[in-house]
Amino acid sequence: MSHIHFVGGEKGGVGKSLMSQLLCQWFIDQALPFAALDADASHGALLRGYGDWCHAVDLSVFESADCIMDRALSKERHVVVDLPAQSFRPLTRWLKASNVVAFASEMAVDLVYWHVTDGGVDSMTTLATALPELATSVKVVVVRNHRWLKDFSHLETARPFQDVRERGGTFIELPLIEPQLLSKAVARGASLRTIFDPTKRNQAGLTVMEQRRITHFRALVDQQLGPILQGPAPSAQPEASVQPVASVQADATPPSLTSKAVPESSKHPLPVGTKWMDGAATWTEVSETGLVHHVRYR
Repeated sequence: MSHIHFVGGEKGGVGKSLMSQLLCQWFIDQALPFAALDADASHGALLRGYGDWCHAVDLSVFESADCIMDRALSKERHVVVDLPAQSFRPLTRWLKASNVVAFASEMAVDLVYWHVTDGGVDSMTTLATALPELATSVKVVVVRNHRWLKDFSHLETARPFQDVRERGGTFIELPLIEPQLLSKAVARGASLRTIFDPTKRNQAGLTVMEQRRITHFRALVDQQLGPILQGPAPSAQPEASVQPVASVQADATPPSLTSKAVPESSKHPLPVGTKWMDGAATWTEVSETGLVHHVRYR
């Protein structure tokens, strides 16, 4: 079946485009078919970073918004829609006018609403406003972005979060990542795809340790996305997870590689001894204790 992922949050600057790009990169790494639609004409980050899969969409024009469902019906795939700030009203207008929720159920299309929040009052208020407008068949994922707020514990009993739990919603965390690490690459003309994709990361001009922090950030995000986007692993199989970085070893001998590198976010557990390149002088190896990142100093 197809899945439509609406990535919103109403408030600007909470990380909607970042979350949309993380979803797109996850689908690329997992070799899953997907399409992306950028509804944020003022920003266009998704279109710039993932233009090979992405088209612009105008939610205020029904004929344009209809392409969201068209993408989901043309083939089985995931459809990522990056919503701009203050877009929930035109989105719900299109959903209701076209009776999209009922049609999606009829056509076996799964609808998911990702609400990215920075924990601020405005962000929590928009979540409280959005939930009653979403049919119970629409899955809700709250993304708590720790860039602005390190600790969300005081919000655990807040009414919007309780409402999400009561309707069976899911919570994930966007770990804190230094803003300059992302802006440094963007300032040099690189897209977030360049730094999220281990095969392209060297093009962004990041140092070895900066690449390592990006790798660790993505690992923490990917281990949360797996159960949501692919479902839990069968009980007879070991639980899929991404192990934290165990250590850095210097002056190690580079591994011999096959013609196709193992994707950084491929399903775990991988066989012990599996190796793949992260950069020109860095590589990762699966050990008995987890992932070991190697650095060759010249």
